[in-house]
Amino acid sequence: MPSSGFIVPEWAADARIGALMSTRAGGVSAAPFDSFNLGRSVGDASEAVAENRRRFEAALGARVVFYLSQVHGARVQRLDDGASAGPFEADAAITTV
Repeated sequence: MPSSGFIVPEWAADARIGALMSTRAGGVSAAPFDSFNLGRSVGDASEAVAENRRRFEAALGARVVFYLSQVHGARVQRLDDGASAGPFEADAAITTV
């Protein structure tokens, strides 16, 4: 995936802390989801979403947890070892794991 498909914050933080935001560039989804859709609940082809998620995980070098149903509210969900109980309705997630 091209680096232009990601936004990497430039901040003075502990080297163990990282952040990455995806954009719509660099994926395989067809319109109107083009191209880097990561959501399974919007009507995009499941094969395209799976490939986009695979690319995202490869770029991160880590397993991504897709357990949020974003609701544009103020709730933050804590994700720890039991995170597989999702999806959760929240606007953000945090973890110490």
